[in-house]
Amino acid sequence: MIRGPVLPLAREGLWQLVREQPERLERGLIVVCEDLELGTGELGLVDGLLRDAAGNPVLVMVTDDADAALLARVAAVHAFWQRNAAGMVRAIPEARLRDGAVCRLWIVTAGLPRATGELLARLGVDRLEIVELERFHIGDQERLVVRTSRPAQVEALGARSAEFDDSIGATARETLASVSALLARLDPRIRFEGDRFSRRATHEGRALCDYWFADDLVRGVLPAEEPCVLSSADDVRGFVDRVARRYLAIAGERSAKDAAAAAAPGSAIEPAVGAGRTGLDSLRASMSLARLSREEWTALGEAIPEEDPRSSG
Repeated sequence: MIRGPVLPLAREGLWQLVREQPERLERGLIVVCEDLELGTGELGLVDGLLRDAAGNPVLVMVTDDADAALLARVAAVHAFWQRNAAGMVRAIPEARLRDGAVCRLWIVTAGLPRATGELLARLGVDRLEIVELERFHIGDQERLVVRTSRPAQVEALGARSAEFDDSIGATARETLASVSALLARLDPRIRFEGDRFSRRATHEGRALCDYWFADDLVRGVLPAEEPCVLSSADDVRGFVDRVARRYLAIAGERSAKDAAAAAAPGSAIEPAVGAGRTGLDSLRASMSLARLSREEWTALGEAIPEEDPRSSG
């Protein structure tokens, strides 16, 4: 069957995606209300007010190439919120915004012209982000790519925030950082991606786990498992231990395939040095040596364990 071209999303289609699937853009997002007139008058409406995982407001403005009033609307909305920030928690109680919440402005588009991005950067609006959505198909299944950047980074669209949001409490940030640090020690090739409230760890294209902050708690989940709350050092170690078992299972599957390929008649694969030892054995040995440093044990609030007497001498 011949499929026609995948057309860019129109403004209505863009907002429908945000309204129906906000977590595809950022974990923990909730749509609170639509069609806000925040001092914009004839410039057009703000498409929606969302609440993020930390209780901060996110104002969404959907745009396209025909949106001549975008810059003026962004400036007007920013000025309105700056004037009224102290009273917005009380003015919109259904949003359940936290006290002292800091507002973000999102420009959602199917493709932002470079010139528009440069003009947005000149406005100097704090916490303004560009979210580009692009569709493609695999067979009959539609997929979506989300690219998020700051206006000053238009030349590198797609670079997501490398840091967790500064509105996350110190304890929760330490928990998230501990999970990341322990997983990185497991294998430096593990990849981390996500947004300001979440991370997904993958190895060789396969998901190992997700962990995120929402509703003042840190949670983690492995594929085909139920999410669990990570509220202590024991929770973190238990979670990472389960991830390590999944990692070893994935590595073992690959090791078995490589061994089968090497044993096949006429195989061009050269046996590795010390072929009597499988890749999985090497991984297990590496894990047994990947001990936490004294600083990491201290960061987790645990007593430093005594050294195994078998390792001395």
